[in-house]
Amino acid sequence: MQFNGEMAAENRWEKASEIIPWDLIDEEYSKSFSREGHPAYSSRLAFGAIYIKERLNLSDAETVEQIRENPFLQMFLGFMDYSYERPFDPSLMVHFRKRFGKEFLARVNDEIIKTQNQKNTPTEKDDDDSHDDQDSGTGAPPDDESQDSDAMNTEEIKNSGKLILDATCAPQDIKHPKDVDLLNDCRESTEAIIDKLHGTVTGKVTKPRTDRNQARKRYLRFIKSKKPRKQHIRRAVREQMRYVNRNLNSIEWLVQQGADCSILSAREWKDIRVSHEVLRQQKQMYERKEHRVPDRIVSLSQPHVRAIIRGKARTNVEFGAKVNVSIVNGYAAIENLSWNPYNEGGELIACVERYQERYGQYPSVVLADKIYRTRENLRYCKENGIRLSGPPLGRPVLDKTKSRESLMIELSDNAERNEVEGKFGLGKRKFGLDLIMSKLASTSESEISMQFIVMNVEKRIRDFLSQLFIFKKFNFQCSISLFG
Repeated sequence: MQFNGEMAAENRWEKASEIIPWDLIDEEYSKSFSREGHPAYSSRLAFGAIYIKERLNLSDAETVEQIRENPFLQMFLGFMDYSYERPFDPSLMVHFRKRFGKEFLARVNDEIIKTQNQKNTPTEKDDDDSHDDQDSGTGAPPDDESQDSDAMNTEEIKNSGKLILDATCAPQDIKHPKDVDLLNDCRESTEAIIDKLHGTVTGKVTKPRTDRNQARKRYLRFIKSKKPRKQHIRRAVREQMRYVNRNLNSIEWLVQQGADCSILSAREWKDIRVSHEVLRQQKQMYERKEHRVPDRIVSLSQPHVRAIIRGKARTNVEFGAKVNVSIVNGYAAIENLSWNPYNEGGELIACVERYQERYGQYPSVVLADKIYRTRENLRYCKENGIRLSGPPLGRPVLDKTKSRESLMIELSDNAERNEVEGKFGLGKRKFGLDLIMSKLASTSESEISMQFIVMNVEKRIRDFLSQLFIFKKFNFQCSISLFG
């Protein structure tokens, strides 16, 4: 890349470009296009723009501006010459995220982790006695506890490494859901659709009645009350349900009268379908006097979002995707990403099996929360020679004879398991995992997956810099000893 100024030879963007597997990305990205039509943007530009957005925690528009103004970012994207023109329109960022699904980004993340593990794999020159539990061809994690080979049994020989598991929620950018607010959104959306369809009806067809002014006044009167009583809430819900039901019936009537449905956008068709489901769910909860229903919709614009019960001190319920994450040697991988709530304890066996596929052997230790210590998981770990951290099942017993060694192991497990909490904190404080701004389910999944890729690339860069510092320090000490 030609640039009038002088660029640093070693910078974070150059190191990141060396870590990312561009060949794998280009191979998958090229499958989405045909030879006809306008030439597509390169895979490096599309993937790199998403990476920059998540790395710097920017909006789509600000990402394009940063790329235009920063020569280092243009070098990262593969530009040959510096240009102050906008590389693409910010609206294309949505299409870029659609191109990279969560399954493909999981493959990219596995490739980054695999490359790092291969670098750390012991070579043939290493001492056989100190590395009996690691095969040089499997890329197994090298941080397993060192034990004497004579004292290790068959199960301990085939197991190596530590697997840390935990789950978190990636909150979505929606307002706090309330039944009256959700029904009001459905009412306003259906009123706009009625206005649009009525304009296409030929002949003297009377516009259906909506009573929007009255409905708006009643809604405002309710939301202005600070602490509405239970009967007031039920009355407001009943009123809004009546308005939404009448609007949906009016839309069907206009279609029967010959209204042109082709003028409706995909978003408006989606709002009609979601409004029908919201009305059904609200009627069911109103009649049964309940507050729960399967697959409850909490947002008209993002109907895929579900309530995730967290039980945390800060917030009891979060609204977003639930992410089950594994940590090996400090590198994170998404094991399960779902919009529906699930029990992460049922994911342990699948996570351990994927660990075995990646590294060729089972982990020797699994560090996880108490929710993972089910009877099925304990039986599975015992059969495969895996130690699952945590207390035994049943009522806790005051054991005064507990050995000092078992206490030290318990404290060590708790300290090492904090690494996954630190990874969640890093993602939510620095890389935007605390508030996902994408609106679609697919683009939100792509955004979450890319944030974990960014964290892994940043860890590899830090590891490289730390090794470089140690190497320079060693050379400096050697020079002092020789000439000092």
